[in-house]
Amino acid sequence: MSSRCSKIFGFQPLPLSFVLVLGAIVALYVIPAENVKRVFYNRVKF
Repeated sequence: MSSRCSKIFGFQPLPLSFVLVLGAIVALYVIPAENVKRVFYNRVKF
């Protein structure tokens, strides 16, 4: 599934290993960030 823009700019599909590593990095950021947010908002009452 390629679009006209991908042909013009020479884009290629990303390797599966890259997508998996990127997903792991995002998950390793989001999970602790949400936990810190939860702890913060439990201690600080607005």
